[in-house]
Amino acid sequence: MDFKTFSNNSDCKKNGANTYKSERDVYDAVDKLKGKSESELLGDLMGEAARLKREGKFDPAELEAVYETAKGMMSDAQLKRLRSLIDMLK
Repeated sequence: MDFKTFSNNSDCKKNGANTYKSERDVYDAVDKLKGKSESELLGDLMGEAARLKREGKFDPAELEAVYETAKGMMSDAQLKRLRSLIDMLK
């Protein structure tokens, strides 16, 4: 799936979850993560989840949608790790 198809996904538009304005925004976001250790990434992820929870914007259903989308693109080991991360965030 290319970025244009992803960003035009009706589920994404329907719930307003897509905060990226362009493909460049996605690449910029990924660049900010490069070079970080797994523990740094996990810390950032947990911090972001905590912020969203405080603001009342955390939606566990969005995490489940990510998991369902990833099923066709990830190995069993990757899915197991993703499941573990999602469970931690909830």
